Amino acid sequence: MQDIIRAEVQQQDIWQDTMFPGLHISPILGDLLAMRPADVDEEEHAGKILEAFRLAAILYVSALRARFGIDTLSGDPIYSWKLYSLLSSSLLEEAPPLLLTWILSVAFTSQCLPEQRNRFAEVLQGLLATMEITNFGYLKESIEQIVWDEGILVTQSQSLRTLFR
Repeated sequence: MQDIIRAEVQQQDIWQDTMFPGLHISPILGDLLAMRPADVDEEEHAGKILEAFRLAAILYVSALRARFGIDTLSGDPIYSWKLYSLLSSSLLEEAPPLLLTWILSVAFTSQCLPEQRNRFAEVLQGLLATMEITNFGYLKESIEQIVWDEGILVTQSQSLRTLFR
């Protein structure tokens, strides 16, 4: 999706194109929303990790939609709250560190409540210290392995930079 956005930006001002998000972004969001989380018992960590990834992906796609002026404020707090609740479980010990870094980066930069943002920042900063990620450049390299584009997510990238000040 980001490759399509980058290619189209070179040819036209897609941020004013009302058709682009409907053709390229909304179908992805629809797929993410249609995924039903499995009934996960307390011991099934893989299901929790997948659900955390799904929720973060919804927030990530919402951030892309926001670049087109599409309202994301009404749904983001719901998904960030669900993600916040998942993070209070044993997910933090079980998730692969790279994936957890991406999930927390997306959550921290989402349109969430201040107490959620503070918690996401606290956990993310602890994880970054553990992984010895000491500057935004290293963080960006890490999260780009999953999906991140600093040029598209300018505001979110600036928020992540504040973690290193």
